[in-house]
Amino acid sequence: MKRTTLLLLLSMFMIVLYSQNENENSNPNKNANKLYFGIETGFRTFNSLSHEYAFIREEASYYYGYGNYYSKITWMSYAPFVSLKAEYRSLSDKFWVSAGVNYSSFHSLMGRSGNSQNQTDYFYIMLSQSQNESYYYRIKEIKETNHYIGVPIDIRYSPFLPRFFRLYFKLGFDFNLKVAAKQSVGFYQSEMNKHEDAILDLFDQPNSFYATSTLGVGIQLGKQNKPNFRIEADFPSLVLTPKAFGLMEYSFGGGARISFVLPLNIK
Repeated sequence: MKRTTLLLLLSMFMIVLYSQNENENSNPNKNANKLYFGIETGFRTFNSLSHEYAFIREEASYYYGYGNYYSKITWMSYAPFVSLKAEYRSLSDKFWVSAGVNYSSFHSLMGRSGNSQNQTDYFYIMLSQSQNESYYYRIKEIKETNHYIGVPIDIRYSPFLPRFFRLYFKLGFDFNLKVAAKQSVGFYQSEMNKHEDAILDLFDQPNSFYATSTLGVGIQLGKQNKPNFRIEADFPSLVLTPKAFGLMEYSFGGGARISFVLPLNIK
């Protein structure tokens, strides 16, 4: 399903690109800058689906967003990023293609929240079990933080002629390579911290690579051939490698970003 959707989106963009090139050949704009350089920052969050860990004694249910029932384990994610990009604009200044390098971190948290009705704010993990006894640990939270260096590739299209305020649409991809990772356990009793490694050994480790594709819509402020400022919303962001993370799986989400873009030769 994801593959079919992506192929349709790419086909639509190619058709519009072909039409745009025909436009440019008949109405060239020789005064427009073609090359720009920009810096971009933002965040994304994704829906979470737990791996099937039999040793967790308070099973979490599938949910979307940041909330969950008090009696359930909560899964949260947050992925900030910063990017440096070079951008090429078509002669009519309607198509903008950019690529560059970005740093991102992906934060995942597994926990449980109590309430005023004396619900506990911890869950149980079974470390080992034998015929006569079982060993359980009370856990407040488990965190996973992965750091990535990646390559973002974006295609933006604005159907409007150059003006100070412009609406545009985006199709983007990013490919990310893990450079560092850390998992940690917050025990209900701090004296149990010495068992952290044993608990973490029960969970999967994150893979070295993950990729996403994103649709977006944004506004650009600024005149042609001058510095531009952008505000953009991403939705949906599809995770093309949903099993690339250790604590949980991700499939889709959304986010927001801002960017500042400079022409390389200001006219």
